[in-house]
Amino acid sequence: MKMDMSNPMYLRELCLGAGGSPTTAPTAPMLSESADTTQCTLIIIGTILLLIWCVRRLRRPRKLRLLHTPGRPNSLTALHILPVFLFWQLAGAAAMYLLQKTALEESHARLLAGLIGQIVTLPLLLVVGHLTFRHGLTRGLGLSPRHWGFDSLRGLYAVLAVFPVCWGLAKLFGLLIKLLQPEWFQQHSLLVTLWNASAGWQMVVVLSAAVLAPLVEELLFRGLLQSMLRRYLSNPWHAILLTAGVFALFHFNTPQNIPALFVLAVVVGYNYERCGRLWPAILIHMLFNGITLILNLL
Repeated sequence: MKMDMSNPMYLRELCLGAGGSPTTAPTAPMLSESADTTQCTLIIIGTILLLIWCVRRLRRPRKLRLLHTPGRPNSLTALHILPVFLFWQLAGAAAMYLLQKTALEESHARLLAGLIGQIVTLPLLLVVGHLTFRHGLTRGLGLSPRHWGFDSLRGLYAVLAVFPVCWGLAKLFGLLIKLLQPEWFQQHSLLVTLWNASAGWQMVVVLSAAVLAPLVEELLFRGLLQSMLRRYLSNPWHAILLTAGVFALFHFNTPQNIPALFVLAVVVGYNYERCGRLWPAILIHMLFNGITLILNLL
């Protein structure tokens, strides 16, 4: 799950309600001075870190080619990945169907349905990874605690460096879509819930967006899909780019964010290939979503 990084001053667009019927979304809060300062600080720090990384890669381009990165022998096929994806979507839809029969508001029911879908899919992803990677979940899939400190620093550096690029792309394409096809511009439903929910429901949003979504999506897209594609394709970059494209298009409900999410997914996939461990990818995803939530809460 990813959310809008462009932080508009007002929410004027329509959000799709149950059954695809348009409903007028509530007005989003104005961008506060503290959020504006935080955002500018992140952009400045991220730009500096991105320039440092670019200089280092220009001096040592061989690391960028990913020619000698860790292998992840597996027997994954589309018959492993597609059923898991369909189970995830159907579990969320079934939960939504049942929750609609309760007294919950639609936005709260949608939030809980997504949460339930994530929770029941997570163990299934781990089972598939355990059965299909030659060296299991730790040495195979990359769920290893080794070098967790270095991997955490890698993830923090990456998310700060990519933030200005993603913010700029989201802002640019958001303005273009509002200008050319304003009906396409949609705020993520979780952000609308976040703006109007009580503190308890806001914590549920944080749990879903900044914890469970990164775990489920990184296991599925990077852990399974990218690993499968790397086995079939000769160059790791082909697997990274193809996976990033699928990941970005998966978030078609917010089209203004697709280019930014593609860039983010490339960074996440690159870090996964560089070290062969999934923790940096998960952390980048968590921090990216967490920063977005914080800026919107401010």
